[in-house]
Amino acid sequence: MSRFDAILDAARRGETPPRVALAHLMVEAPDAESLDAALADAAAGAATRAERGRILTLQALWRANAGAWDAVRRAFGLALHDHQPEGRGPETAAAWARVYDAIAREAPEVGVALHSLGDEAALAEATGEVVADLVARGLVGETARVVEVGCGAGRFEEALAPLCARVTGLDVSEGMLARARARCAHLPNVAFAPTSGVALDALAPESADLVLFVDSFPYVVLAGADAVTAHWRDAARALAPGGALVVANYSYRGDAEADAVEFARRAEGEGLVVARLGARPYSLWDGAVYEARRLPSLPAPRPHEHVPRRTRFTGRSRHEG
Repeated sequence: MSRFDAILDAARRGETPPRVALAHLMVEAPDAESLDAALADAAAGAATRAERGRILTLQALWRANAGAWDAVRRAFGLALHDHQPEGRGPETAAAWARVYDAIAREAPEVGVALHSLGDEAALAEATGEVVADLVARGLVGETARVVEVGCGAGRFEEALAPLCARVTGLDVSEGMLARARARCAHLPNVAFAPTSGVALDALAPESADLVLFVDSFPYVVLAGADAVTAHWRDAARALAPGGALVVANYSYRGDAEADAVEFARRAEGEGLVVARLGARPYSLWDGAVYEARRLPSLPAPRPHEHVPRRTRFTGRSRHEG
């Protein structure tokens, strides 16, 4: 079975949210006409009423968003997920910085999330669903200090700012950071800063109540084992007692069991308690959520001596002096 057919089959069975399925089908189809024909054939050949209804929903979504074809394929073409160098540390992180600088210039409307199909209202709805899950889990509140790693254009910072004391977005791409700063310029409790992609050693001990990765940890995995180890170490050190690390999508390797095993092992190694392993709480996006928490009674790890004090982020926003 081709990748295109597998995506369409999963959508027919209701295993993939429609916008996610359509974005993937746009990437895999040789041309728009082939996609249109495949959806028509799938609707005609559906085995059950439920399957036919799902394909008709996908078909209607395609017809309403056919204009996003070029932008989706351009964004994916810039990213080329399956062709990036793996395990090369700073070189890989720098390569991804260049990729997302290009996306920020050339395909920003879909580059932060292909499943948005360039629709800001749909992206806001999907963002709100993730934020609502964090609220329901008690991970954000009026005193919370949140750090998002891989913030892109700042959509989560904008959504979280009214709910939290401080929100800081980190990204390897200066192009994305420029867009994020412009988007959140009116929010005094939001700040942005560059990160290396190989570590988070600028985070001060116990400076965050939530460290959040939304579809960004896979790029840490692509940067190699040393980068993964450093991100775990630095994120755990940054968590205040009672704080949480939340990773929505751990890797792109397609092995959910391996991701769960590694997350649990890494969490235990950093003195964190696993709260979720591959949960799928969203209806608009297919992200798998991993969550680990620092118990209130346990101190954060001591900072590593090689971290220069002057480079550590203290959790203060740019408006706090």
